[in-house]
Amino acid sequence: MDIDASGSQTVKLRKESLGMLLSEHRAECEAPCRLVCPLGLNIPLLNRYISEGKPGDAGEMAFREMGLPSTACRLCPGYCENACRRKMIDHNIAISSLVHFSSTAMQAGKSLRQNATGKSVAIAGGGASGLITAFNLLLDGHSVDIFEKEPYAGGSLIEEIGKKGLHQDIAKVEIERLLETGIKIRFGINVDNEFINNSLVDNYDAVIIANSHTGLISEVAENGKFIRFEGDTRTLRGRHLFLTGSAAKADQPIIRRMSQAKLTAASVSRFLLTGEISGAKKRFNSTIGKIGDEEKSEWLRECPEKITRVVEPVNAKESAVEAENCLHCDCRASSECSLRELCDSMEVKNPSAKFTGHPISKKIDYQNRVIFEHAKCIKCGLCVRITDYKTNDPSLCFTGRGFMTMISEPLSYGFEEITGKNIDKAIYICPTGALTWKE
Repeated sequence: MDIDASGSQTVKLRKESLGMLLSEHRAECEAPCRLVCPLGLNIPLLNRYISEGKPGDAGEMAFREMGLPSTACRLCPGYCENACRRKMIDHNIAISSLVHFSSTAMQAGKSLRQNATGKSVAIAGGGASGLITAFNLLLDGHSVDIFEKEPYAGGSLIEEIGKKGLHQDIAKVEIERLLETGIKIRFGINVDNEFINNSLVDNYDAVIIANSHTGLISEVAENGKFIRFEGDTRTLRGRHLFLTGSAAKADQPIIRRMSQAKLTAASVSRFLLTGEISGAKKRFNSTIGKIGDEEKSEWLRECPEKITRVVEPVNAKESAVEAENCLHCDCRASSECSLRELCDSMEVKNPSAKFTGHPISKKIDYQNRVIFEHAKCIKCGLCVRITDYKTNDPSLCFTGRGFMTMISEPLSYGFEEITGKNIDKAIYICPTGALTWKE
């Protein structure tokens, strides 16, 4: 039997049901620090890598997601550290220092590039925007050539590092590492109207203008029409010219230009593979609502009992100690949450208010490495239904009535006593990150 749930009335009811579930779903898909990071660094995962003694893995991830991680953190005003929830306990995690340490610990020589797509891209400008755009296109498997007027790469990025009183060698080392991934750059090339017409438009699948020569835009544009997405694009002889960085919007801080460049690369890559010009769609993100004073201690359940903080970690030991203080605000099921996927597909928005009938609490079985978070549970009951009733083994069950109903262990048992048998099945079937494995 086929069931059609695509009717307008059915869709409306499904959206209302999702909204009701979300009103009690006190969880965050992504940590606040990652959401505000201009380059989208997965900071909680970086902290876990470092705390587990894997700074090389942390550095590789930071390099892949940021391109110029240490340099970017030094040019950023620290949005992530300002958003860090650890501040409600004592003070924020030293994220910038951890990124810098991990970037120096990364092992060189590992290829990050995907299989070649056969598509080629020309980029006018080898500054911060051009480099970040090129790197992300390279990661997607495209061939990239940068054309830079100056005899060096980095542009105003090098100047900004100097203005902050920092050593320029930091940026130069990271730029060199970026270029070693396979980006080709030609110096001393003045990318003007004639050069674009004669050398770029007919020889590349896409051309990106990433320099500050804004007069160039009006010179090469034939139709004078902008198409707005993560950057701008105009057409020349039927070919698309994409704009990013200063070319798209002048007088932006460098960190914002780098952020836009990463988004532009994603849009251009999508265009090369599908022919579609569109911006990246933001994923649904649940929020936790207001955190009560009595709930703050629950966030420390995943941290060491003895609190040791390092304000500016500079080596592996200090970095691991500081990284252990991360509260793990992100959801362990952020990439495989059925609730999130449904909200994405049905374009449901996160409710502005959350029902806080049950306080945030974490139950952890350290022996079997299982964690259960009540606030994330949507009370679907799947973990209860799969219980083998033929045995006398204790299992998860419903407790309470009405709005106070919740999933819990039986009254006479502890959480550790129910996580032996069938818990792997319960974790597999859980549609959210309420019940999951702990690292």
